[in-house]
Amino acid sequence: GGEPVNDLGAPAVRLLPGPDRVPDLPVQRQHLRVDHPVREACGGLGSRIMTDLAPLFLTGGFALVGTLGGVAITQHFSLREARLDRAEQHKAALREELSKLTYECQALIDASWLMIPILAKMTSTDLREWVDTDSAKESGRRRVQILTSLARLCYLAGDLDLVVALAQLERCINDFAEKAHGPALEAGSGRRDLMDAIAEGFKHVKETRQALQQVVTTAAPLLALDIRKAEMSSYRMWARARSNRKS
Repeated sequence: GGEPVNDLGAPAVRLLPGPDRVPDLPVQRQHLRVDHPVREACGGLGSRIMTDLAPLFLTGGFALVGTLGGVAITQHFSLREARLDRAEQHKAALREELSKLTYECQALIDASWLMIPILAKMTSTDLREWVDTDSAKESGRRRVQILTSLARLCYLAGDLDLVVALAQLERCINDFAEKAHGPALEAGSGRRDLMDAIAEGFKHVKETRQALQQVVTTAAPLLALDIRKAEMSSYRMWARARSNRKS
């Protein structure tokens, strides 16, 4: 007539319908608890193992973080270097074309200081003979080279102030034959005073020289060496040395 128990001597769970179906869990846990020496031994061993392995886990974790951080830094510098390389390539093309333009324009200006007085004294026969000379052919070639460089630079400039300066120089070059050499030719044919013709031609030569100087002054800041490029050069030297050590 006593209360039913299970195999361990604990009161059995009563399965009753409705709200009375509540197991006596505290009593059951109390009777099912087993303090076994093997369990205690295993627990202590696990704690010692975790204590011994903790430095290894920390070292591996730091090594992994360091490796990933190094990869991220390397990729960052690589992308940065690629951007700087593209910018430097653009600057190199701009430098080359500006060098051609400056050289040819300066040669045209220097030759005109001498050529304008000579043209002012030429007769019609002298002019026909001069057209076939090497000087005349070189003058034509120089003008074509200047106009070609101006056209290329308009697409390479990438700066509004430089484009404006180039446009002003282009106007001077397009008007050079008419405004620099034209008055001298009129003087040679007797239609104009010699000194006035030379002065007017020299005036346009000076305007062309000022326009060229404006182009050079405007372009100079755009062609300056970026200090970050020097930093990237140091990084490339470090990366190359590191690669050589590994190989």
